[in-house]
Amino acid sequence: MSGAPFLVPRSKGAMTPSLWSRWLVVIAILALAAPAAAAPPPPSPHVVVKDGLVTVDVHDARLDDVLRLVGERAGVRVTILGRLDARLTQSFARLPIGDAIARLVRGHSFALAYSPAGSDGGTPTPTHLLVFTAGADRRRSAATTGAAPPARSRTDPTAAPATPAPASPGHHAVPAGPSGSAGASTEVRQRVGWVQSLEARAREGDEEALAALTESLGTDPSPLVRSQAAAVLGLAGAADSAPAVTSALTDHDGFVRLHAARALGRLGGAAAVPALRSLAGSDPDPRVRRVAVRGLGGLLRQDAAPVMAVLSADPDVSVRREIEWVLSTWAKRQQ
Repeated sequence: MSGAPFLVPRSKGAMTPSLWSRWLVVIAILALAAPAAAAPPPPSPHVVVKDGLVTVDVHDARLDDVLRLVGERAGVRVTILGRLDARLTQSFARLPIGDAIARLVRGHSFALAYSPAGSDGGTPTPTHLLVFTAGADRRRSAATTGAAPPARSRTDPTAAPATPAPASPGHHAVPAGPSGSAGASTEVRQRVGWVQSLEARAREGDEEALAALTESLGTDPSPLVRSQAAAVLGLAGAADSAPAVTSALTDHDGFVRLHAARALGRLGGAAAVPALRSLAGSDPDPRVRRVAVRGLGGLLRQDAAPVMAVLSADPDVSVRREIEWVLSTWAKRQQ
């Protein structure tokens, strides 16, 4: 047996190298097919609003979702114009709501509308947040590039009466004088800029923009912002806003009444003539009466003369000159 090869006996059921290879392939396939362990979801956004101060702790959350949470906690309606779905990781504690929003929406425009202070002199509270995204802002700027700058005679209600200048479709009619922007706070100027930015969308009938303008006209604590909202609604030709503009004719601030009268003269409607006629005959500010007369001149037809005859006894010479101009213009139309 010395010349015979030595053979190792194989036990029954032992796996051959070929079988091992097959099993390894099967195991590899099963490992690849098995679902990977799911990554843990990001923690839920933590947003707290207490005593008017905002605390935020969020990780990889959508910015629009965070803003809506802030609005929900603060009792503030949130409107976002454009897309705002960027992911946000942010953490801060007990910031005033304006500062908190500014930190969250860095790179975008926003404004807060406030309720007027109550009779007890309490602090106005925010009621509406509008965010105008950077992309939407660029579209609006492109749409209005080339608009003529506002003429002083159309933006300064304290200017001496002159031959009425034609309305400029691109100007924003920022009120001047005591309610003007020179001494306004940064926050008020920001809200004025926001109101101006809505004009293009309002002209297109955008419901959110019109609702935001109407709310600012009725509730913003700044006469400058309310005046600007009235002016933009008039320039946009937003006929459905005529009731809100008519209500603004009783605003305690004369510059708001002036721009509301001008806007109503543009918008017209069934209630415009009686409202402007009443304003022209009773408002204590001659500048407001003058603008109301001008608005009537654009709306009245055959009955212009009798109405102007009643108003012609106005004690202010600038109002009487405006009445003369309206009657002269109306007479030329009849020729």
